[in-house]
Amino acid sequence: MGQPGELTKKQSDALNTYNDAVKNFKSILGQRRAQINSKQSLPNLPGQALYLARINMMSTYKDLTDALPSKIGKPNKFGIPPAYFDADNEPLIDEYRSLFDILEAPPVQRAKIRYAIQDVEKTSVFIDQRLIVGVKVRRRNSELVGFSDFGRKRVVRSLYVLIMLMRAR
Repeated sequence: MGQPGELTKKQSDALNTYNDAVKNFKSILGQRRAQINSKQSLPNLPGQALYLARINMMSTYKDLTDALPSKIGKPNKFGIPPAYFDADNEPLIDEYRSLFDILEAPPVQRAKIRYAIQDVEKTSVFIDQRLIVGVKVRRRNSELVGFSDFGRKRVVRSLYVLIMLMRAR
């Protein structure tokens, strides 16, 4: 037999598989975070790859602790048995949860406003069936010109979000 600190082939394979799963999970977390922060379009099922990578990381950790019980770590804040989850990965799960909070959030109210932009002397006009609002659009600045009906607070909030999105461009 080998030295006391040597790993068997099965243990070594389990460790390598787990390390690869953690790297993959970190990579997908980073990729989704970058896509969200840069407002890139997301894939059709943006949470699917995150979910599968998390499940893979956790199942390969269980395989690792079965093959190498000395890798069972300390308790974690989620209450998952230490043989199934490495407490060192808590920050990854926190990031995973924060990404899912963003992905599961309802769409911004801009979807409620159907609009057409007409370029007339650098003035864009937003048109809804019951609302006409003018917005001056400059290169770095947008300015609300006026409302056809001042009593529509919901629409005001929607337009404010829309203007902030335009300014972010």
